[in-house]
Amino acid sequence: MYRFLILLVLGGCALTTEPRPPDTDGPSEPPASPTTPDDSAVIADLVGTAFGMAAPDERPVIPGPIEDCVAHCAAREDGTTGGGCSFNTRPESGDCVERCETLRRQSAAAQEAFLWCLENDPLCFQGIGECIIPRMYPEEIPVDVLIVGRGFTGIEGLTIAAAIQTGRDEYQVVGDAVAGGEFEMSWSGNLPTWLYHAWIIDYLYVDVNGNGRCDPGTDLMDTIRLHQTVDFDNVTLVGMAEPGLRSIPTACDAFNR
Repeated sequence: MYRFLILLVLGGCALTTEPRPPDTDGPSEPPASPTTPDDSAVIADLVGTAFGMAAPDERPVIPGPIEDCVAHCAAREDGTTGGGCSFNTRPESGDCVERCETLRRQSAAAQEAFLWCLENDPLCFQGIGECIIPRMYPEEIPVDVLIVGRGFTGIEGLTIAAAIQTGRDEYQVVGDAVAGGEFEMSWSGNLPTWLYHAWIIDYLYVDVNGNGRCDPGTDLMDTIRLHQTVDFDNVTLVGMAEPGLRSIPTACDAFNR
């Protein structure tokens, strides 16, 4: 399954949202109380708890077409395959051998896609994940979405919603009330493969005035960037944001439909 995790916690991890310019368009959320910085271990724990799955590195090696990661990666860097750029030209690709060892613990289909991309894709303009996903899921991707927030005491009791793009000008909206500075919401469905990228921009909104609509100048609305993790059989897109939502009027378009 292809999975999203929007993790609304403290920034500072390798996966973060874009730097925030000062907000001049409307209200902003009050500062949140201090919380613990997030890291990849927290992400893995949340994903494992929510979906009942072990992290890829904790799984046994699955027999498949990947035989020797060092040799496979060296062949690419030596120019003996069809690759054009170094594997790590795009930061989201990471280290070739490390990614390869992770793929050895995934399905034969994932391994085959990895090797095809390693040998045939230049990886100059897209990362390894952007090559693997379309080869594994050429038309439609089953997805699970988990949205978790922490440290949002500044909007205690209000409802926060996320709009997940599911097609051209189509969004699925899920939401939850903030309690104890935290919230959790989920969604499952299918996404068209053309929507996939190494990162995806979706939207957040807080109904400050409680009228059930997203109102620029009154409510809080923002964008959130989702990043892909390393499991291609159970892919997760991770979005991390800091409490302190801006007010971006165009984000309301995803909610007022």
